[in-house]
Amino acid sequence: MQDPARPGASRLLPALACVGALVAAAASTWNLAEARRIGAEIAGTKAELETLSRTVRLIRIEGSSEGRGIGAILEQIRFWAPQLATSSTPHPAAIKIEENLWEAVDVIEALGASAFGPILAALESPEAQGDETRKWMLRAALRADPAKAKALVASVVRGTRLAPSPRLRFLAADELLGLDQEFAGDVLSQVLQIESAQGVTRTAPPGLAPEYERVIGTNAFPDFFNFIERFVRSKHEDVPAVLQMILGRSEHDRMTYQECVRWLGELRVRDALPRIKDLYATPPRGEFNPLFLNVCLQAIADIDGPGACAFFREELRRVDVPVVSTKLQDLLKQHCGAN
Repeated sequence: MQDPARPGASRLLPALACVGALVAAAASTWNLAEARRIGAEIAGTKAELETLSRTVRLIRIEGSSEGRGIGAILEQIRFWAPQLATSSTPHPAAIKIEENLWEAVDVIEALGASAFGPILAALESPEAQGDETRKWMLRAALRADPAKAKALVASVVRGTRLAPSPRLRFLAADELLGLDQEFAGDVLSQVLQIESAQGVTRTAPPGLAPEYERVIGTNAFPDFFNFIERFVRSKHEDVPAVLQMILGRSEHDRMTYQECVRWLGELRVRDALPRIKDLYATPPRGEFNPLFLNVCLQAIADIDGPGACAFFREELRRVDVPVVSTKLQDLLKQHCGAN
């Protein structure tokens, strides 16, 4: 009787290959799951170490302060921030002071959202506090409760809370830009549509009307134009439209128009060209200022390039102001090949 035929090598190899593939797949799956488990443990350990580090630093801060918890941190901010604001502070010392302030702000996360209330109370205190101190308190609030603090910082940008100075409003805008650029753009767009250098000059939208009731009729705000650059920096989708809207309103001052014209030129917003030419021909409030005229000319060149050559030649024949004539000659050389 003959023995049963043994499977040939050609039949065994695919089977072995399949088993090997299954083993490799199982091993790969196990390795991936194990790697994820280890990664999660490492992340958890890292978070625990960071929390422990903040707690240790908080204890150290408390050791050099009279207060405890958030009281110690606010004490540190009140002590160090005014020194940072002093122009006579040497640069190396200023770096060390800023490190101390950032450490005080960083350890707030060890206290959590409960620290927000005391920080807000400190910000609302009638006790005189400089802009630098309030700036660091706002930063502290953002670490304690980001959601509530972001709304607070937005209100400071609008000028509707904490009775902020112009500088504090700009500092708050910079903080918001670093934290949430899109949201900062929304807030700055609202400010630019409601205010001018004269203060609040337009009706706030329904959602913001109750907030703005507190500041209607506020004093003039000559530094208002500084919001323009910050709004452009937000890269908000409505930047061209809002800047052109400002150019079409009569309540704004020369510096606000000037900043809008400059940025519309740099952004190459062609729709703004007719209005910029109008402002060049008839400056706001009839105020003659060669710098304003040159900014308009530069914007026209930025937008229209060689297309503005005929306009520049005509103006060069007409203008008798040396500073403006020189600007026209330079633009003709750059864009029109004129010597």
